[in-house]
Amino acid sequence: MKDRRERYIDAQRAELESKRKAKEFNVKRALREIEYLGIKAADVTGRILDIGGGAGHYASLFENASSRIVVDPLYDQIGIKLDAITGVSCVGENLPFPSDSFDFVILRNVADHMLEPDKLLIEACRVLKPSGEMYFMVNIFRFFLKPLFGLMGRLDKPHPLHFTLYDIRRLLTMKTGLRIKRERIAPSGHFKWRLKRILGIMIKKEYYAILRRA
Repeated sequence: MKDRRERYIDAQRAELESKRKAKEFNVKRALREIEYLGIKAADVTGRILDIGGGAGHYASLFENASSRIVVDPLYDQIGIKLDAITGVSCVGENLPFPSDSFDFVILRNVADHMLEPDKLLIEACRVLKPSGEMYFMVNIFRFFLKPLFGLMGRLDKPHPLHFTLYDIRRLLTMKTGLRIKRERIAPSGHFKWRLKRILGIMIKKEYYAILRRA
């Protein structure tokens, strides 16, 4: 049986392949997703940090930001360079930035790719300004599937971790220095094609939240 480190390496390899095969970024759908939580990209200014954001497509939505930085351990390998995006190849658990240095932090579909998501959130909270906000999204699964999470983590290589709603709320508020300002839950595929949404309702949902420092 593979240990946690080997599973993480497998997850990163699978994620790299997924990002390389990703279809063209859908700007309209991404903007709808952000607005789902009451955030208008045009209103977000200051410094933005996208953690685990690949090439930085989501950070590119915030055109009025003074700077847009994406950090991802796969950044140099993805091979996509976006205008006005500064890319840094590093892990989210050890960010090379001073404390209180970003106005808006993005953690979209990242926590379930990590071995220690609590450290990721603590570090994200550290670099977030006291007045800043964090945009968070992750897939959550129905409680009855929890006994299968260990197996799912091995079969679903890009995602070594899986969460229920209870799990993710506890992760966000325990020992991280964060509080939930606003949250919404949508059927899986809410912003995608209809068949996937119907199938996703039976298995998982999408959890969205705006977080502030506690």
